[in-house]
Amino acid sequence: MWGTPTRRWIVLLLGSILLLASCGGDEGDAGGDDGSTTTSAQDPTTSVAEDTTDTTAPETSDDPAESSNEGGSVDGMEANKAVVTVGDSSYEFDVEMSVVGRCEPDFFGAFWMIAGSSDGSNSGLEMFIVPDGNTNHDETSRVSVNLQEAEGRDWRADEDGGGGVEAGVSRVESFSIDGNAVSGTVSFIDTYGGDGATAEGTFQAACPG
Repeated sequence: MWGTPTRRWIVLLLGSILLLASCGGDEGDAGGDDGSTTTSAQDPTTSVAEDTTDTTAPETSDDPAESSNEGGSVDGMEANKAVVTVGDSSYEFDVEMSVVGRCEPDFFGAFWMIAGSSDGSNSGLEMFIVPDGNTNHDETSRVSVNLQEAEGRDWRADEDGGGGVEAGVSRVESFSIDGNAVSGTVSFIDTYGGDGATAEGTFQAACPG
């Protein structure tokens, strides 16, 4: 009498287990597709745009030749210096060797230098070169080399005359002004020795830039 109900109960129990197992499986499948998306890791081989911006600092030059010429040389002539030839003799002058020394490459358009002898012989130079067409100065160009103590001479090249010398006897024959430098040729006459000696000469001078 107990065999049949017991068997039925066992059958019902097994059926319930199977039903529960079936529902659990469906829920697992549904959970596998919950609408979420999966993002894959970035491929390490993917190329990244390279920054080609040049951050190298610009080069600077310490070459003295590229820097300014102040206090240096002008066309191979040292600034504040002058060289004058009278006949076969050459004389060097330095602005700093004169208590009233000056070097002005543009004194109202004229080149003006006052200098003393570089060898300390108490000789002196005055050079005043006026470009053609300059209306700031009434006088003409002149070069004066005072060698009174050293040689008993005072050479002048001045078309306007002066010092007891007739105008037009001596003169600056030619000259060229190139920035801070000047050069030229002259016809000198001595205004000190008393013999009226003459000589041909040249001059070259430079001022600081």
